Amino acid sequence: MPTHVTPVYMQPPPGGTLSPPSPRASTTRRALAAAGAAGPLVFLAVSVLASVVKPGYDARDQSVSELAVGAYGWLQTANFFALGAAMIAAAIALAADHEHDRGSRSAIALLAAAAAGMVTVGLFPTDLAGGPPTPQGAVHDTVSLGIFLALIAAAALHGRALRRAGVQPRIARYSTLTAGAVFALFAVFAVLAGDIGDPLHSVSGLLERGFIAAALAWVTVISGRLLHAPTR
Repeated sequence: MPTHVTPVYMQPPPGGTLSPPSPRASTTRRALAAAGAAGPLVFLAVSVLASVVKPGYDARDQSVSELAVGAYGWLQTANFFALGAAMIAAAIALAADHEHDRGSRSAIALLAAAAAGMVTVGLFPTDLAGGPPTPQGAVHDTVSLGIFLALIAAAALHGRALRRAGVQPRIARYSTLTAGAVFALFAVFAVLAGDIGDPLHSVSGLLERGFIAAALAWVTVISGRLLHAPTR
């Protein structure tokens, strides 16, 4: 006796129709996510290269931003611009994924703001430690502070959004832990190492690289996750 099976169709969302994702849109999102994942790694690698080729530079007590001043400064300046572009790509990819009820609009906005800040610090070089203060150095320092506060808040909000949605518990925990770790390292740097004469100033460059690497690793991880996330 023949059996008839009635097909079951997915219901369209209220007020709209259900349509499969565009292959082009999926490819674009993955390309943006790939750029977001690779950008921080390239930035860290180029920063190491710049510190090697810059005469007299000591990564133990000199900041990453000082690489953009003086000999071969153009290399680090271009590195800031490239990282800003990669972070913008990461924000756009995360926003596209947010259309599927993931992530946090606030986290995306903060990530985009940090990306814009990265371009800005490339335009306004820092002052060398012990040198006379300049207006462009003040802009650089103020924007740099904003960048890391934005990344700390973005990681914290992204973790909270994922926990509330009940998805990706590992990424949620990682985002929350990253926010706490970057804040702690940044606080130690600001209080104990940021200025000449501070007790940890002799290793200020290493402390700075610690919280920079932790913050940028978060950008790489969340962007890399999007490369494997299903498109619905």
